[in-house]
Amino acid sequence: VLACAQKWYQDKKGWATGVAGVAMGLSGAFFTVFVKGIGGRWGIRVCFAALGAVMLVVCGAGALILENPPATAKEKTQPGLDYRQMLRTPQYKLCAAAVALSAPAVLLFSPEIFKIAAERGLPESAAPYSIVLGSAASAAGRMLLPAVSDKLGRKPVLYAVYIGLAAGSAWFAFAQAWWLLAAYALLTFFYSGGAAVQPSFNTDLFGLAHAGVNYGFIALGMSGGSILSYIGAQALPLAARHWLAGVCAAGGLVCVSLVKPVENS
Repeated sequence: VLACAQKWYQDKKGWATGVAGVAMGLSGAFFTVFVKGIGGRWGIRVCFAALGAVMLVVCGAGALILENPPATAKEKTQPGLDYRQMLRTPQYKLCAAAVALSAPAVLLFSPEIFKIAAERGLPESAAPYSIVLGSAASAAGRMLLPAVSDKLGRKPVLYAVYIGLAAGSAWFAFAQAWWLLAAYALLTFFYSGGAAVQPSFNTDLFGLAHAGVNYGFIALGMSGGSILSYIGAQALPLAARHWLAGVCAAGGLVCVSLVKPVENS
């Protein structure tokens, strides 16, 4: 659904997905309060029922008032690719691979961030700040990087994302104490920001007509990267994971650099 917001703001597609992405990031704070308040008092079953009611009201009200904007002249003459056509392009494969390769820089470490923070000299009471800073950096990345991509272009911003992930991975490997949290926040900033730029990058390549389902297939790369990161976190020692994160970020940069406009492929 995130990708569909672009239909109403075609001159600011990055900004539109950025705003929606921030809402996604901030939902963690809402769920924390909601689950503690409702679930803590009446149990998880009541909590799920109440959440379903809230979603019905909010999403149902939105569905009643939303209408597709009028198609532009370009959309009428160049409607874009559907998912079957998209899946056959090298651009799709490169984008899905790039998305997958962005995941290890954060997801190889996030399940054990408290443990890593304690081993690097942070007191136990300070470890939860990694989640707070990571969430704040994630929200900032989701808002700022897509908006900047409207001005500078998608590929230059994605280059910065993968360079930031590679540099952040190197810093994270050696950071101690509070600097560790700063490095982790940098990684979440670029990881989340890159994920928020990708929907508008996809519609630049494949068109808006099938933006939702097309982005869904691109996001399969994110799922694949998450699974591989989990396996890597279980199988590899910490030092090897740092190397892997940097190599994957460099690989993602190469994938993005190879993406060419679909009409010229």
